[in-house]
Amino acid sequence: MEIEPEGSPRAAPPRRSRFKIGSLMTWVALVAVGLGWVLYTARTRRASQVDKARFNAWAADFEAVHPTLKPLGRSMTSTWNFFELDQRWHQDYQTPKGQSISIQGVVRTGPLRRDRWLTFESPGLVVTWPFEDVERGRKVDLVIDFPGLSR
Repeated sequence: MEIEPEGSPRAAPPRRSRFKIGSLMTWVALVAVGLGWVLYTARTRRASQVDKARFNAWAADFEAVHPTLKPLGRSMTSTWNFFELDQRWHQDYQTPKGQSISIQGVVRTGPLRRDRWLTFESPGLVVTWPFEDVERGRKVDLVIDFPGLSR
């Protein structure tokens, strides 16, 4: 039995690194999941910016309709965990009689849900509305919705 030299035509070709179909499918799946995550976070952030603009516009309209209220302060907090974006806008007002009204807008955006609501708080009364009601044109009447403030 004769040993063939390395350069002869009968010798096995040198082993190169080859991709197997399983490893290629794994890489394609990982890239697809990564791109999907990037798109999801971009869409979530864009939707939250739209909600922030809507809340600020609503707050400006509320202040225009109720000029006797004195704005005390506005704040915004945003919490992003792995799957959900939780944003809260908080606005405090004071009536001419010195009573306080607090309005809080909350938006929670997750992979399969999007919850939005407004909460109105005054001493002894808490009212929560879905933000869709406000977008449809529901107005806040302080005399009707908060009867204790007008006394």
